[in-house]
Amino acid sequence: MQPVVTNDGLVKWYTTNGNEVSMCVINPYDLKLIGDVDGDGKINIRDATKIQLYLSEIIELDDRQEVSADVNNDGEINIADATDIQKYSAQMISTLG
Repeated sequence: MQPVVTNDGLVKWYTTNGNEVSMCVINPYDLKLIGDVDGDGKINIRDATKIQLYLSEIIELDDRQEVSADVNNDGEINIADATDIQKYSAQMISTLG
């Protein structure tokens, strides 16, 4: 599911895991950059690698990382998100989202 911005400016993110639905509420001021999955303030190949590791089920992402990882805002974290970060890092595209 896609993130929802509430009237008070918070971002709500709903995720499903089987029958369980969880909600994360994030203050957008705490979210530095879409695409900055590792939280270092930069968007680079390390962020794409984090997504690939997540998709390979080698690592888990926390709620903030999940929101940052969905760079195309389609409600899913997938290889397209990692590819967009790679293209952005290589300056093949100028924006994410």
